Amino acid sequence: MSIDGENPMTTIPEIHDKYVNLDRHLEFKDEETIDAGCLLSFNYEYPEQPSEIKIDTDEFTALCPWTGLPDLGTLTITYTPSDQIIELKSLKFY
Repeated sequence: MSIDGENPMTTIPEIHDKYVNLDRHLEFKDEETIDAGCLLSFNYEYPEQPSEIKIDTDEFTALCPWTGLPDLGTLTITYTPSDQIIELKSLKFY
């Protein structure tokens, strides 16, 4: 898009150059830095009765490795507990 209004169409190289100029160095941490200690669980009262637990949340966020901007998504976890159940609030912190 031209500032002077002469050329209303933006070309692909112009857009590419604008994105390249936005690049910033972002420091990413390895998986080892994840604090699993904040993930809590509690006893499953009926371990002899297998049942499926399904957790759906649209509160999943992460940083895009290319732009550093937040990415949003839906996360679904399905599991059959043996003797412990994941505590939902702690899952959000994890």
